[in-house]
Amino acid sequence: ATTWQVRLFGSLFPFLFMAMGIYAAIHMLFWKCSLETGNEKVDTTTDSELDEEETIETQVTGPGGSLKAESGIAGFRRTLLVSRDSTSELFCKLENRSQEKESWSIYLRAPNRDPLRLLSVLKSSAEAEAVQRWLAEQLEISSVQVTPEDGFV
Repeated sequence: ATTWQVRLFGSLFPFLFMAMGIYAAIHMLFWKCSLETGNEKVDTTTDSELDEEETIETQVTGPGGSLKAESGIAGFRRTLLVSRDSTSELFCKLENRSQEKESWSIYLRAPNRDPLRLLSVLKSSAEAEAVQRWLAEQLEISSVQVTPEDGFV
């Protein structure tokens, strides 16, 4: 290796660490998850089932009511409105495993919708399952599961 290649590699190192620090700071400072319970109407159709100006809404029935979840980084947050019954599901997923460390997340899934990540960076499956059970109990969601390591079920 020539000296200019070594200098170039050495000069890029600080920028790499700065980019990692900025990424971590953005997640720490701007990540938000909020959950609201209520008796709102929940859209139970998929986008493919809707005609151009048609919307079909179903009143949430029973004692469950609805759950409005908003999660993500500022400017990129997603909102999911689900009914709090057996059709909505909380589940844990293994996000990352390296040597002796694991990273787990908890997702909320509604029928025919993409899952929404509520919590992340839980250290073990036991911790993720405990938080998931507590959250399901507080939100009165009956369907909970732990997904296999290979991804979403």
